Amino acid sequence: MRNLLFLVHRIPFPPDKGDKIRSFNLLRHLSTRFGVYLGGFVDRDEDWQYVDEIEKYCSGVFFRPLRQWRSRLSAAHSLAVRRSLSVGFYSDKGLSRWVEELLHNVDIDTVIAFSSTMAQFLPQDMPKGVTVLADFVDLDSDKWSQYASEARWPLSSIYAYEAKTLADWELKVVESADAITLVSAEERRLLLDRLNEGKEKIYVVRNGVDTEFFDPAIEFENPYPAGKPVAIFTGAMDYFANVQGVEWFSECIWPKVKKKAPAAQFWIVGSNPTSKVLALDAVDGVMVTGYVSDIRPYLKHADLAVTPLQLARGVQNKVLEALAMELPVVATPQALQGLDGLLPGSIASASDSEDFAAAVSRVLTSETSTQEHRGRTYVREFYDWEQNLTEVDRILTSASGRKADLDASESRL
Repeated sequence: MRNLLFLVHRIPFPPDKGDKIRSFNLLRHLSTRFGVYLGGFVDRDEDWQYVDEIEKYCSGVFFRPLRQWRSRLSAAHSLAVRRSLSVGFYSDKGLSRWVEELLHNVDIDTVIAFSSTMAQFLPQDMPKGVTVLADFVDLDSDKWSQYASEARWPLSSIYAYEAKTLADWELKVVESADAITLVSAEERRLLLDRLNEGKEKIYVVRNGVDTEFFDPAIEFENPYPAGKPVAIFTGAMDYFANVQGVEWFSECIWPKVKKKAPAAQFWIVGSNPTSKVLALDAVDGVMVTGYVSDIRPYLKHADLAVTPLQLARGVQNKVLEALAMELPVVATPQALQGLDGLLPGSIASASDSEDFAAAVSRVLTSETSTQEHRGRTYVREFYDWEQNLTEVDRILTSASGRKADLDASESRL
């Protein structure tokens, strides 16, 4: 069996948030075709317990603890050398040594770096014939640019610095890698607009949803009080864009909804709620749960899902999971821009508080839904993991062939 090096910025288990869902499913797919050697970081002490789970899919693993204080010092040093803070945050001599030794001792023919920051661990003298794919997932530099436009000084200045330096780094990765993958056609377009060369290397590999896991036919106990129409938001509640989104919804949209649906409740369901999120529990009808072991009962028994994100990149897994559970969704255009195909009628797009409140109220005050719930059909058509990850196989084959042709051409010279 051929061997592959897979570099990840976070242990891909449990698959309970966006990047870990994608990296875990990619690992599972690759393990059926390669002997996978996985290296990366563990950023939470409680996640060390999952190393054994990852080893089931790998020929070898190497994890380094991501110590926040050390990583922040490294990121701060990046300012002095005009390097991306994100790249500096993940720099690690121990992981670099492991990669060098692995490439020297094991016949690796393929390398996948998950996120642009992990490409820093690829040596300059990469063994001849090794195919390198960098899965950017989202174009992170554009995310920082969005943050810069929203934040106040001095954060706006720091975010702008990171947008520029990370964009420069992304272009270097495009130049050195044999293939680049992104999560949506919109992300690909953003990157192509920056390139003069290497456009043939840029591909899309969509995310997926496990529709056997997110199945509305499965019975779950109702976590909500009887007789209360419920809107739900799901996601990690220490993530800036999520915090900003639920604040806007709770303070600017929800009071308008309550006028039309006085009994309605808005549930914010997700881990690590910040103090700002916890404070929203004081708003009439708003409930903050914190971490829950299983999101499915909350999705199954809610009346709709809202995704009021003002800053968004890539594809929102929270939208796909809600659709898989046949929930109607009200979202901002930013939260929907990464989705492909003709969106189902159960999705409503609203950009301002008045339109958003009206769309939510229509669902919460309707005794019988008049919407056509084809969200699950849509997800199965466009966001099936097995179907979408076969694109990785095709991309690797194409990139390997292109690399072999180039090497042969150079040897003739």
